[in-house]
Amino acid sequence: MSARPRGRGARAGGFTLVEMLVALAVMAIALIASHKAGASLIRGAAWQNDLLLGRLCAENVLIELRLRRELPGLGRSERRCEQAGLQYVVQLGVRTTARADTRHIDVQVLREGLPVLRLSTAQARLQVR
Repeated sequence: MSARPRGRGARAGGFTLVEMLVALAVMAIALIASHKAGASLIRGAAWQNDLLLGRLCAENVLIELRLRRELPGLGRSERRCEQAGLQYVVQLGVRTTARADTRHIDVQVLREGLPVLRLSTAQARLQVR
């Protein structure tokens, strides 16, 4: 049985300072990367939430126009919409088309002045018999 010498050139059990610093640096890089990935997921979820709530506002305005059973007036207008405690602004633009009984409708939804969603559709006059 040979014993390991405990002298100047002998190595005691454990890690050197350099090894510990390298391991710490690798862990720090991994933590920074995971933090950035998590923040990106949170931003994506918030964006999807805004998109869903903005679409609800836009669809509500379009359904309201359809239920009137008459063509909407030409021009631009703006309405407020609250969904899930958040305030949205719905901008509505109505213009003519080549057909006299049809209107082109543009809807843009904003939150805090930033665009969330834009929809375009056409609405024709209903013929009730």
